Amino acid sequence: MSISNSPIAKRMLGSTGLSVSEIGFGSSPFSGRTYGRIDREQASNALRTYLHRGGNFIDTARSYNDAELIIGEVIKETGNRDKLVLASKTARIAESDIRRHLEESLQALGTDYLDVLYLHWPPEDDAEKRDVLRIFSKLKNEKLVKAIGVSIPGPDVTSDSVCMAKWFLETGQVDVLQLIFSVLRQKFRNVIADAHARGMGVVCRTVLESGFLTGKYRPGARFDDKRKRWNPSMLRNIYDSVARLEEFALPEYESLGKFATRFVLDEPDVSSAIIGAKSEDQLLSNLSAASMPPLDREIRSRLLAVYANETEKYNAGKRPLPSRIIRKIRRTLHV
Repeated sequence: MSISNSPIAKRMLGSTGLSVSEIGFGSSPFSGRTYGRIDREQASNALRTYLHRGGNFIDTARSYNDAELIIGEVIKETGNRDKLVLASKTARIAESDIRRHLEESLQALGTDYLDVLYLHWPPEDDAEKRDVLRIFSKLKNEKLVKAIGVSIPGPDVTSDSVCMAKWFLETGQVDVLQLIFSVLRQKFRNVIADAHARGMGVVCRTVLESGFLTGKYRPGARFDDKRKRWNPSMLRNIYDSVARLEEFALPEYESLGKFATRFVLDEPDVSSAIIGAKSEDQLLSNLSAASMPPLDREIRSRLLAVYANETEKYNAGKRPLPSRIIRKIRRTLHV
């Protein structure tokens, strides 16, 4: 694996005035729930390496167990808070709960403000969404957060997901939009362009489709983590497409993971691609994609033509949770 030591390039996060690394550090694996248990020191080393390489955009959430604490320890050790862009999330919708979550995040991270606060699990009710945005605006005016963000829920990307994203675009109150985007699931592509045109920062996650686009997994692989949610039919679709994509990717792009990351980085209106890492090796593999040249125009055109309307084939295929269950989860999360 060839790894460049050049600093990670930065892009503007919409009209926020914040400059962020085009590959952001995703701390979801630090939760221990996403991809199994973690070694705390390995996780810390991965983040140290990211910062040493000039990375500055760290993505976390109140619900990621000890992730914020691990990040806070590394930031305290390095002493470079002023050079970082810290983004966290809350799924709460009552003002007292939002403020409590924010205070807990600030304490864990060892800072007195967040650069971006995302609404992690937006409610379905429009009145509730407007009320949360009002609360977030108050926090922004109080300089507790610099930018208001919304994370459009997964794991599936559907027409309802697109409608929710468009609703937030129309409010004119959101500074940063985070959503799922990959070579296999491009349903948000027009939303990304619209958000950019409105001056919003666009942050993409699930770029490697929970590791499937690394090429490490083959039919028959067994999972004891969040990848259990994919039903067999959807898994077959993923594995079939991985085999086809490898014909495009190898050997020129060294690995399918780098190829898939470049596809997202080459999207002109994307501010940053958030990629998770549990160890230094994983991090370095992720970062190496940034130093590779853009995809060949003809190849990219073919990928857009083949997969632009195929998103639903690669969803997990699980029925969405009923609203009453979502409300219960939101009430009980980090009480």
